Amino acid sequence: MKTKTENKHFDTIMQMHSGVDDFKKMVERQHKSRQNLPDITLPHQLWIATKRGCGINTCVNAFAEYLYGSKTFEFSGDVKHFDFNLEYTKPDEYFSEITRFENTLIYLAGHKNHFRGVVSIDVSGWLGRTDERYFQLLLEEIASRNDKILVIFYTNTDDKRDVEKIESSLVSHLRIETLYFKLPNEEELVDFMESKHFSTHKLKLENDAKTLLADSIREMTDSRYFNGLVGIKQFSEDILSKLLVSDVKANKISANMLSSFDKDSHYVKRVIGTKKTEFGFHTQTNRKETNK
Repeated sequence: MKTKTENKHFDTIMQMHSGVDDFKKMVERQHKSRQNLPDITLPHQLWIATKRGCGINTCVNAFAEYLYGSKTFEFSGDVKHFDFNLEYTKPDEYFSEITRFENTLIYLAGHKNHFRGVVSIDVSGWLGRTDERYFQLLLEEIASRNDKILVIFYTNTDDKRDVEKIESSLVSHLRIETLYFKLPNEEELVDFMESKHFSTHKLKLENDAKTLLADSIREMTDSRYFNGLVGIKQFSEDILSKLLVSDVKANKISANMLSSFDKDSHYVKRVIGTKKTEFGFHTQTNRKETNK
């Protein structure tokens, strides 16, 4: 018998964008088979984002809530989930990350004997190095806590060799399921902007405006520095800021109203060129400093 809480979190996950379809399918499989496999330990996860900002953090939190609501995993401690940034340590240096990891588990256990929950671990600093001894020691530590923590290893890479090397290292100690995350296509991102941001101001995009924004997003997402859904949110806020300051009268947004955000605009070219994806508009002074 599935609870209302479980169904609520399941429904939330199923409504997520198409870029996280691997994640949605994994949850759907668990949702269907949970009652038939009550004693099976869940596999740990390796989540690969082909670009930054694909929504991994949102999915981790949603997954923890789903597991809690469905009672698929036993939780105890002060939080259901925490994120751990695993710092790379050279083979000839002292490795303190396992101690830091253990101390975090002890602290978050609170008044309980053990922390039980979901741990997401950023392994970006270890790409190409997961066969080194220090990383293997961490995997041994995690394997010893199989009944207490569900670990989601994650990183951003589009290099198949990176993924194969991480998988090879992980499966030597743990049961692993690999999922891939990507950004939605440009049309979906425009719909996301309209439903999540513009609609709160009762603004609708006309078709020519949707085409203009899709073209701009296509240009920006080709940049290695584009920050995914965070960048889309910033893009939406910058458009709204300019529209609302100009005291727009109509509730329909046309392409003409968005000309300063088209794919050939200074705005888009600056987003593509910046290393930190600093959205918004520079003042004239800042532009001069940037070009020095």
